[in-house]
Amino acid sequence: MSGTLRDVAYTDEMNAVLGMTTRWVAEAIKSQFDVAMDSKIADSYAFRDNGAHVTVSRNGR
Repeated sequence: MSGTLRDVAYTDEMNAVLGMTTRWVAEAIKSQFDVAMDSKIADSYAFRDNGAHVTVSRNGR
């Protein structure tokens, strides 16, 4: 990604986002990305593929 804005504190995925959008938008997405990548949070969700839909549940709800 030569010639694009990068942040050394970002992962490769977040730097790809930063390369496609503004710093403000990337920072807004980063908070959601951090939650999604946190294994303690991610492990508390269950995903069930229903064919055309995916059901996401947390703590049996």
